[in-house]
Amino acid sequence: MATVLSASNATATSILSTVQTLAHTAQRTITTAAAGLDMLDTYVEDARVRQADQSKINRHNYRKSLIQESALEQARKEHQLTQEIGSNQVLAKLFNDNHAALEALFAS
Repeated sequence: MATVLSASNATATSILSTVQTLAHTAQRTITTAAAGLDMLDTYVEDARVRQADQSKINRHNYRKSLIQESALEQARKEHQLTQEIGSNQVLAKLFNDNHAALEALFAS
């Protein structure tokens, strides 16, 4: 009978040890998963802040850049027009006539 009790105690101890190991493993898995979620949350929050900061800067610079780029593009067009027409009076007259006709389209 002592052998049966001893074997039963050993089996119960082994089962309790296994349950304790499983509980510890489950706790570590949950802790690791929670840490991973915290890391993901931090990453997403950082990305949100970076995007908000970049958007603020982009909005600040947009109008200034738009005006500069448009002015430069217009200056280049006018320079090219001056070079092409230059001293060619026939081309200048044709250009002026066409320009006036096209402007008239939008006058009304």
